[in-house]
This record gives sequence, C-alpha cells and structure tokens, in this order.
Amino acid sequence: MGSSLADDLAEVLAVDVESLSVAEAAAHMARVEQLRTRFEAWVYGTLGAFDRSGAWQLDAAYNPANWLAAQTGTSRKVAGSRMKLAGHLEQMPHTRGALAEGSITEAHARVLARCVANPRVRDAFVDQEVDLVVDAMECTADQLAVRVDEWIELWDMDGVEPRDPQHDTLSASRVGERVRINGDFGLDTGLPLLAALDERVDQLFHRDKKVTEVNPDDGLASRTPGMRRAEALAELVEAGAASEVNPDRRDPLFTVHVDEDTYRFGGRHADSLCELTDGTVLPIDVMRRMRCGSRYRSVVLDAAGVMLHYGREERYANRALRRALAARDRGCAVPGCDRPPAHCDAHHVVFWDNLGGTDIDNMALLCRHHHNAVHSGALSVLMVDGMPLFLDRYGNELGAGRRRPPPEVLAA
Repeated sequence: MGSSLADDLAEVLAVDVESLSVAEAAAHMARVEQLRTRFEAWVYGTLGAFDRSGAWQLDAAYNPANWLAAQTGTSRKVAGSRMKLAGHLEQMPHTRGALAEGSITEAHARVLARCVANPRVRDAFVDQEVDLVVDAMECTADQLAVRVDEWIELWDMDGVEPRDPQHDTLSASRVGERVRINGDFGLDTGLPLLAALDERVDQLFHRDKKVTEVNPDDGLASRTPGMRRAEALAELVEAGAASEVNPDRRDPLFTVHVDEDTYRFGGRHADSLCELTDGTVLPIDVMRRMRCGSRYRSVVLDAAGVMLHYGREERYANRALRRALAARDRGCAVPGCDRPPAHCDAHHVVFWDNLGGTDIDNMALLCRHHHNAVHSGALSVLMVDGMPLFLDRYGNELGAGRRRPPPEVLAA
C-alpha cells in the first residue's frame, strides 16, 4: 500500500466523528468515500497480482475466485465479480489510475469494464479510454452506464442491439400470502413504463399528503416510495384491464369458490371454503374487500359441493351508476383524498350481504387504500342525507370532502 494512502487512512481513522459539526461531518464523509475508492483500487491491484502469481493453486483451488470464497467466506458470485473486475482493470490503465486517485468510483470502473469485456469494441476502447474516463469523472455511474451503452452500440456493429425489446422479461407468482413481481425491460419499453409510474406515484404522494393533513391517523404518512409504486402499478394494470379497447373489460378477472357460510357470514370454521378454481386458498379477508368490485365472480357451494348460485350481476355498479357516483363524489369520497373516479371502487355503505342496495344512496367511491381501511375498521362511512360521512377509528367525524353538487342537481 502506498505510504500517502496509508497516512491519509491513519489520519481519517483518528477523527472523532461524534465531535464533528454538521458541515465537518459532511466533509469528513466525502473524504472517507474518496479514500475508500483509493483503497479499493489498491485491493484490485493486489487481486490482479495474486491472480498472476498462481498462489491460489497451492490449496488446489480451481481458480482464484474459488480460493477467495473459501478463505474469506464470501459468496462465489461476489468473489468471481471481484476477480473479473481485477482482470479487466489490468487492461484499463487510465481507469485504474483514476480509481487510485479517487476521481471515479468502483461503480464507474465496472461500467467502463463492459467495454473490455466485449471483444468487438476492445480495440476502440484502448484508443478512447482517456475520453471515456473523463466522461466518467463528470457524471454519476448511472449516467455513465447510459453513455457507455450508446458508445458500445456505436462501435459494436455486429452485436445485438442493446435493450432489444424481445428480451424484455416479467415474472409474477404467488408466494404464500403475497404476490411477487420482477421484471427487466429495455429502454423503449421501460422508459414509458417508468414515466407512467412516476406520474402516478407523484399523484399518490400528493394524495397521501392531503389526506394526512385532514386525518393524521389515516396511516398514509408512513408509506414508503415502494408502497406508492406498488399501488401505482396496480392502478395502471386495472385501468388497462377496464379500458374501452379491452373487449373483455366487463368480465370478472377470476372466479372464487366459497361455501355458503363463509360467503354470507365470513365463517372461519375448519371446513370453510374460499379458494380459486385451481385450488389456491384465498384469505377470507381478501375476499371480503373484493366483494365491492367486479374483479371476481363467486361460485357459492353448499356442504355437498352443489352450486347454490353463480354470482349476481346486480350487486355491482353499472356504468350509469358509476357516472352518478363520479358526479357526486368526484373520485374517492374520503376528505383530503384526490384519487379520480377511474381509480376507485364503488363501495356498498351497508354491505350487499347485509341487504344493502346497489344504488347511489348506499354507495361511495373509495380508492384502494381507503377501501381497505373501511373493511379493516380503520375508517367508517355513513350515509347522511344522501351523502357519505366518514369517521376515523375513534369515531371522530372527518372534515368535508371535495365540493359536490347537491342531490337535487344530481337527480336532474
């Protein structure tokens, strides 16, 4: 290790970070990160020398990455990634120098190493490494990745076009009581998706802020960006399924088999049946929340498994009723919430199973969050003079929602 780096590290280690002011702490952290980058450059140089020495063969290791994993306990994937970068840096003198100076980070070096890993652009990189390193010094690793992808596309005439749409993938599966989704998209597919998600997430952020001002106990204040992205994605998918261009938009998305006791009273006896047609068990509380919408159709069976009835279309709000609800509630009716009608369910104030009617005097538009809140008891709703009135979990009346036309105007 070079003496200057050793001296700088010793000086940083001697600092009492608890005694630093805010400004001093920020400056200290910036210096620590730069020294960490310089130390990483030294480590990768040492790994490269270790690889060339062949010392890893003394323990009968198959390669230096296996030796590293066995000796340190790190995963083979991490060890292999480190050894690969060390090998690439052997062919990247300017990148290695910038890393040793702390001018770029390990993340920058990994991005630039793509150029060495691709034999079709390796010669071009040798000629242009200096310019690419200068670019790396002026941008973040994420920004550099975009530039390097464009550079490789320019110089790799015979290669596969980056972000080929036919390579887009999406996996989705149920894991216990959750559904897990993971995707990998090219820029032409992914960027519009990100834009749509960002727009919807921004709307939800402002919704959460407004609702929290009206009812601090609503729970929206503690939501994370990831939670908002999940809600935004669900809204976009359901909106697409309900669009005019989808010929099946009025059909239920799936069918639930349920026994009569569970259907009517939410029974939880040992023989309660609530499952999808493929036999997957559906939690009863999830079925309860879905009853207000037409996303599913229930097949009710008696004890012998004989079908009693096959859903009832009239329990769901038709287009005319949803238009009337939209005119009255103008979206989620909960005070402070600004989700538009297209993102809301038509909720029965007096539940359908409790003989509540499917009409405007017994329904209110609720977004996904507040629909769940009503069914979980965190929020309650009453109809007063044909208008929904909301109470928090303590029975306190929330403020008035958005201005709505009086009932006589709606009737006209």
